[in-house]
Amino acid sequence: MSKFRLIGLAIALLAPFVWQPAQAEMVVLGTASTGETLTLDTDSVSRDRPGGTGRFITATYYLDNERIDASISCRNNYWVVGETQYTPQSQATQNLISTACRIAFNSQSNQSQPSQRTRERTWIVYDPPSNVRYSPNGEVLCTITKITRVWVSGNAVNGWYRTPACEGADGWIHESQIKLVD
Repeated sequence: MSKFRLIGLAIALLAPFVWQPAQAEMVVLGTASTGETLTLDTDSVSRDRPGGTGRFITATYYLDNERIDASISCRNNYWVVGETQYTPQSQATQNLISTACRIAFNSQSNQSQPSQRTRERTWIVYDPPSNVRYSPNGEVLCTITKITRVWVSGNAVNGWYRTPACEGADGWIHESQIKLVD
C-alpha cells in the first residue's frame, strides 16, 4: 500500500472518534408534576419578541424523551407551547423558567451597546444583603452580599428599579436597597 492510502485509511478509521458533531448542553431541572424528568437544552435558549408582545425567549425542553419547543415569558413567569399557556406546578418547571431566563438575559447583556449605558445611572447597594428579583416583588434572581456599585436604568416602578446586577441578567431592586452615586 502506498503511503497516501495508509494515511487515508487511518483518517477514515479515526474520524468517528475525533470529529464528532457538537452535542447540545442538556441540564436536568428535576421532576415535573406529571412525574416526568424535565431537561432543558441550554443551547436552544434564544431571545425573541414574538408579535411585539414583550419580552419572550424561546427554548427547547424535554419531558422524558418528548421534545417540546416553548416561548417563555420571564417577566410574567409562564410559558407557551402551541396555543396553550402553562404556569409552574413544580420546582422543575420553575427551574425551567429561571434557568432559561438567566441564560437569555446573560447573553443579551453581553451584547448590550455602549449607548444603552449612557442612559443608566450608577447606584450603590449600601446595606447588603439585597435581593434582585425577576420582577418587582417576584422570585429572587440573585442576592448581592457586599457593598456594590450597580447600574440602574429608567425610572422607578412602584419603588423598583431595573438593573443588570446579577451577572448581567436583568432584574429588579427596591429603592430602599440603593443610593444614587452619580
